[in-house]
Amino acid sequence: MKDSPSLEMLNRIIVADTARELPLHAQVRRALKVAIDDHFDDGQQFWTESALVAQLGLSQITVRRALQDLSREGVLERRRALGSFVRKDKKKAVASVGVFLPAYDATFFASMLDYWSVLLRSTQRQLHVYHTHRGETTAEAYAHLQGTPESEGIILFSNSPQVTQELFSVLNERSFRVVSVDTAPANGLGAFVGVDNELGIRMSLEHLYGLGHRHIVLFVKEPEDSESVQQRMRVFKQITQEMGVKSSIVSCGHSFYKTGEFSVEQRMTEIWGMADRPTAILAVSDASAWPILRWCAQNGIRVPDELSVMGFDDDRPSQYMNPALTTTAQPLQDIARRALAILDEGWNGTPEFLPPTLVLRESTAPPRPNP
Repeated sequence: MKDSPSLEMLNRIIVADTARELPLHAQVRRALKVAIDDHFDDGQQFWTESALVAQLGLSQITVRRALQDLSREGVLERRRALGSFVRKDKKKAVASVGVFLPAYDATFFASMLDYWSVLLRSTQRQLHVYHTHRGETTAEAYAHLQGTPESEGIILFSNSPQVTQELFSVLNERSFRVVSVDTAPANGLGAFVGVDNELGIRMSLEHLYGLGHRHIVLFVKEPEDSESVQQRMRVFKQITQEMGVKSSIVSCGHSFYKTGEFSVEQRMTEIWGMADRPTAILAVSDASAWPILRWCAQNGIRVPDELSVMGFDDDRPSQYMNPALTTTAQPLQDIARRALAILDEGWNGTPEFLPPTLVLRESTAPPRPNP
């Protein structure tokens, strides 16, 4: 078998990732994966840990973590006293898929489960749903699994960064193939596919700004302990500051395991009573926008003539609202397909943020001029 290629090639492959700020070990893992794909044969001996440390000038901990990740993914086979060897045999598709999701009623969760159910049924595979409840330990959640690491792939849909990280750790230790949807594992430590929340909020605000709105409220009637909700709130603050528009975030105080501290009616009454009230409301989700439309209808406020309302997600009922809701659509089918493909084919080491789409309907318009 031919000798291993020169380590000097790594100097051309490793490039710091400033866009997503991947941790160093994840960048090294990605570079090593590129080298394996392009320059190594199946079964060929891989560079030693000590040689990589010397060539890259990095700590042993960083290099070892990258090699462990590749080994866990099945790209490298580590043999005691002999070293690591490249494995390029095609992964066998998982026979079933288990989805962990919180015990929280959300249209988004239901839609994703529908897509996975259809996709798996078309290939005669099973879908298992595992609910994570308040106070339940990861060991208790793990005990519900019906499949084995050889047969079942796992999709994490927990929305809680802490639960996601804990489940990733326990499942990876047991060699399950795991991908997270909606909540990225901390520091890029595992496979992730989801919507690009930053791009979605920017698209939404640019639409409202282009219509002429200069006072916009972000309305939150979703669990604030959700990572995706937190991301949308952070990005909203950042982008409205960049645009120089007046903005605020109004929350009902929901979490996964308790109802909101404030009702939508109470919060909307407060907003409409402002001396300088907003001309547009961007809801953090479509589910947050629906009760706003209802409140406006009950109180004789015309949407979009007096107030523009916009959602995020494009849940199915939104097109049937009165008026039909303008929103930003998550690419749910693409997310569902990519999650399954990652389980079947392996992860390339880079989190995947898929672009949303602006859906223009009837609930947004230019603000009415002041009398």
